[in-house]
Amino acid sequence: MDNLFSPSRRVMINVDWLIVLRWVAVVGQVATILTVLLLLRINIPMKGAMVVVISLTIVSNLLLRYWSRRERASQEEDFDWNLILGLIMVLDVLSLTTLLFSTGGVNNPFVLFFFVNLSLSALVL
Repeated sequence: MDNLFSPSRRVMINVDWLIVLRWVAVVGQVATILTVLLLLRINIPMKGAMVVVISLTIVSNLLLRYWSRRERASQEEDFDWNLILGLIMVLDVLSLTTLLFSTGGVNNPFVLFFFVNLSLSALVL
């Protein structure tokens, strides 16, 4: 059994937190888009791109959850979790960049989340 401070245990804790944070991001993104469309009645020109990006985040998060559960069930280390976390973080930065680009670029008030995502990436990796 791994002790609490072993590298593999720390990586799996990082994976769990990343999954939770990504679900929070999905809920926040969907809530923001619905608020803008339904309550504020502002037309967003690139809705299709945003749906694709959010769907990609949902699918990748489901895959990440599946792989992490499978990893815990087996005692073999099949995945290089640092590589997977790095790729997921790159995907998150690219998806956030696409969302911000399609909704006003640097004039978007949510551009601050871009720096939060970059900081989180640096912290986790």
